[in-house]
Amino acid sequence: MEAQDVEGKGFNGCISLKTNNSERGDHISLAKIFEQYPDRRYIMFGGKGGLGKTTFSAAACYYLAKKGKKVLVFSVDPQASLTDIFERDIFGKGPVEIIPNLYAQEIDADHRVKEYQQEIRQKILDRYGMDRIPEEIESYLQAASAEPAMEESAIFDEVVDIVVKGGYDYYSNCSITCGKLLVG
Repeated sequence: MEAQDVEGKGFNGCISLKTNNSERGDHISLAKIFEQYPDRRYIMFGGKGGLGKTTFSAAACYYLAKKGKKVLVFSVDPQASLTDIFERDIFGKGPVEIIPNLYAQEIDADHRVKEYQQEIRQKILDRYGMDRIPEEIESYLQAASAEPAMEESAIFDEVVDIVVKGGYDYYSNCSITCGKLLVG
């Protein structure tokens, strides 16, 4: 799919999606998609680096907020920068109100990994009635935190927590690049 600006009118209901397999070049406006599928509340922009995932995600959420919908745009990509787009330091601060109805959040993966490790420690302590974590288990936890799977698992849990918690009409995620997402 490729995004196009229809009739040069900008995003105000005129950004459209053109499917690659469409010989006729059919266009579907994003505004029309929001109207036709009101129960779809999770919007994800993915693709290779530099495509504009974060920009599109922020723009879609801005559009929805101006329409009176309460939205959260969040990023799990350390390269994405909602902080730059909104010209506010939001990294690791939870949902930050940008304008009425528009909230933005950049997830601090390192902090989430540390929380995740602490949750694991607490589960071990509770399960086995220990006063402290044995050194060999602590060493394993520290080594495991260097593995990409620990970061992805912690980030995935954070995304699930955000969506399950609720409180917003729409959620938009500008994902890490597809290569990183698929390869990890």
